[in-house]
Amino acid sequence: MSDFDSFKYCLVNSDDISKVVWEKVHQESASTVIFTNDDSEFLVSYEGSKPRFLYGIDVHTHAQVREMTKDPSGRLYKAISI
Repeated sequence: MSDFDSFKYCLVNSDDISKVVWEKVHQESASTVIFTNDDSEFLVSYEGSKPRFLYGIDVHTHAQVREMTKDPSGRLYKAISI
């Protein structure tokens, strides 16, 4: 089990970056998020209950996000290494 197994991840539309409540996610600000390859979405992570501003957005596990980084046709391919 890795330290990240309890993390939950959401890919959020880039237009919604001003709606993020930074105290509710692991990232500190807009300058610390990771954007998808086409900059249309960004990744945030949290633990525990889903923050309200993320309602309606799919939740991914750490393992799922890792797979996204390995898929050449995926949104996060080469964007990050986790």
